[in-house]
Amino acid sequence: VIAQARRALREAVASRPDALVINGDLVDRGTAADFDLARQVIESEVGGRVPWFYVPGNHETYGPGDLREFSAEFGAAHRVADVAGTRMVLLDTSSGSLRGGGFDQVRMLREALDEARSDPRVRSVAVFAHHPLRDPSGGDASQLADPKEAELVNRWLAEFERGGKPAALVAAHAGTFHASTVDGVAAEVNGNSGKAPASAPDRGGFTGWSLLRMDPAEVRWETRPNVDRLELPAPRDLRAM
Repeated sequence: VIAQARRALREAVASRPDALVINGDLVDRGTAADFDLARQVIESEVGGRVPWFYVPGNHETYGPGDLREFSAEFGAAHRVADVAGTRMVLLDTSSGSLRGGGFDQVRMLREALDEARSDPRVRSVAVFAHHPLRDPSGGDASQLADPKEAELVNRWLAEFERGGKPAALVAAHAGTFHASTVDGVAAEVNGNSGKAPASAPDRGGFTGWSLLRMDPAEVRWETRPNVDRLELPAPRDLRAM
């Protein structure tokens, strides 16, 4: 697992991004020892070569039952950062809900969108949260627990999009890579980089990482799977036509 996580971090850094985001569940349990190891891995593979951010997932709470150890090691669980013209809104859904991370982060998201709409230095907005708004499997086990929260976030981002600047929501948690567009908003789910996938390969169940390109006119999402060997079935004999 650690080797796979290192590989993903190493490949992501090699792509020379403006920023790198770890979207939760980097650790299995949220103990001080786990976060010390996570810090060592991040520092050795990323260091100061690119700005990086760590969004907590549900596993970051396992053990203590909250994010006290996470915050002690990595700081605030939710915040806003502007990088290369993109306003990054990092949310805490480690409890499975926005409200669980504090109502102040709901206010933070609203204010970030309002300010970005009129700020000429901000060309796009990318929201990062561990839980997707909708489970890409079609069930409801891997999504925000409250559908009203999901509807609110999607509506706010759609309204922002109609103002002329692109927006994207990037999540994880489901263990599968998936991309969709809802009301004009790019909703991306990043699969696992270290742990075993939760679905078949043809349904996005593989390990890897993703590259998000926030251009002023559009959002582009590039999935980068770990490929060590590629096999294609083919007939033994081919007949010329």
